[in-house]
Amino acid sequence: MKISTLLIPRYGLFVISLLLSTTFGIIDVRAQEIENQGFSANTQLSLLTDSNVVRNSNELGDNLVQLAPQISYSNAIGKHQFSAAYNGTYTKYSELNQFDYDNHKAEIGILFDHTPSLSTEFNVNYENAIEVAGSTNGVLTNATEFTQFDSSGVTAAILYGTQVSKGQIVLTFDYSNTDFTDIEQKFRNADRASFNARYLYSIAPSTRLIFEVETEDYEYTESPSTSDQSSKRNTYSTGIEWGSSAQTISRFRLGYQTRDFKNPTFNDDDGLFYSLDFTWLPQTYTQFTFGAGRTVTESAIQGTAGIIREIYSIDLQHELSSLMVVNSLIQYAVDDISDRTDTNTTFQLGLTYSAKHWLDISLSYLLENRESDDTLFDYDAEVVQLSFMFTFE
Repeated sequence: MKISTLLIPRYGLFVISLLLSTTFGIIDVRAQEIENQGFSANTQLSLLTDSNVVRNSNELGDNLVQLAPQISYSNAIGKHQFSAAYNGTYTKYSELNQFDYDNHKAEIGILFDHTPSLSTEFNVNYENAIEVAGSTNGVLTNATEFTQFDSSGVTAAILYGTQVSKGQIVLTFDYSNTDFTDIEQKFRNADRASFNARYLYSIAPSTRLIFEVETEDYEYTESPSTSDQSSKRNTYSTGIEWGSSAQTISRFRLGYQTRDFKNPTFNDDDGLFYSLDFTWLPQTYTQFTFGAGRTVTESAIQGTAGIIREIYSIDLQHELSSLMVVNSLIQYAVDDISDRTDTNTTFQLGLTYSAKHWLDISLSYLLENRESDDTLFDYDAEVVQLSFMFTFE
């Protein structure tokens, strides 16, 4: 039975790899797409009880039903690879019907294998979704619905060399545009453009040194000049990568990060950058993943500069038998905001049973806690979820 982490679609946890640089994914996905050809689909039906739907001190709870279909297709076109995917989430609350929502995400990617050493990748994506309550430094106080946004983007990469080459160069350009539908959130509409240059040098079998430079521009399109949060971020880092497969690769990077705001009233953020994603398998049926990082993120409050976030996590996945997997996650994060400091603690425990080759049944418990210098932003939340994952072949 394949070990997999339980993640609640609507209440997805802030896994460390999503908070830090995601540009390594364009290398890992290449190998996965070549191995998994054809059409695949699954649907997850979930019954949930949430003690604090909007993640504030009012603790308004409800029961909900969620349907999350996923459809993907990949195929070879000569030496090249094509892939397309759709992920949806349809949510219905028992009493708080004003918070019902649908999420949609679609993407198309293509890999051109020009020579054994040279390849290029292109990806186009679109997402219409809600912003997960509690995921930003803001708070929903008198909201009658979740914050909704549209996002579209494109990624292009050039890869010279492979994972088994003595050296590999990866150049990645990423652009995205995000528009919020709520008039009160329009100040957050932004264009984001980034360029990443990475060189990986093999020093031993399955071990490579990392040298990386990344620049990222956030341009807010509708912010008043008095609170324009546009900024430019540069990150310089070096580190090491080790592991023999996409599932067991670990990485550590250490460097320096600068962030310069267009608005002179905001303090620039310069300081240490680090990122750790370490996977350890003491046995073939047990996997630990340790994560840690320090980076900067965007603020969801008008007139507030960016957030400095430090985050640490431990994820355990253990096969009790060939049909049953237990997993747990503990995560701790500190957000340094201009006028306050937040500490965020998350605990998750789950059990998955493979009833049939086409049906997995999961039961999970999630606890979230945020404590802030400003009690307006404090909250506790508990979520219990029963899920049925149907796989179609």
